[in-house]
Amino acid sequence: MFDPDTLTLRGVTIWEIGRNLQPIARIEAREGKLQGDEWLLRQTVQYRYSSGNLLQTVKKPEFKSAIQLSTTDLKTVGKQAENMGFAELYNYCDKLQKGGYDPTRYLTLLHAKLSAPFSPIVMAFLAIPFSIRTGRSSGPAVGIGLSLVIGLCYFIVNAFLISFGQAGALPPIVSAWAANVIFCAIGIWLALTVNR
Repeated sequence: MFDPDTLTLRGVTIWEIGRNLQPIARIEAREGKLQGDEWLLRQTVQYRYSSGNLLQTVKKPEFKSAIQLSTTDLKTVGKQAENMGFAELYNYCDKLQKGGYDPTRYLTLLHAKLSAPFSPIVMAFLAIPFSIRTGRSSGPAVGIGLSLVIGLCYFIVNAFLISFGQAGALPPIVSAWAANVIFCAIGIWLALTVNR
């Protein structure tokens, strides 16, 4: 798992494979941080193999590895999570939890995938009070302008809430669904106060 905020890898496993595709060595580390051109791996266990058999096990508190892996590549992998389907993202979150890692960032994305299809319903619900208003001040131009402003406000509020959820400031389910609840409440209030 890669944490883009701290530029830290967690749950690292590195395999070294020989010419005949037999394992030569394996390094397992709790976490790794990029330092210059090398990764500083912490709480490592190194395994050496010969002909597929384990020869040696060495524990080291720290180990420097020159694996060719940049933080840019890892950020790209993180962005791929946004393009995962619901089931794939659910399985990924489950795997992270079972591995002892914090899946908050991905759980927020998971709940956002569930709440996103409801945004057109929320927008339609908000449009009802404007469509039944009467009077000279409620011309088509005013209605269109208000709809654009409300839609823009919805997407700004939703984006902020989801970013708070990914940062861990709000629970994932709250950050993903709060915009829908807030704007539905506004729609109910507008519907109750129409023509008053």
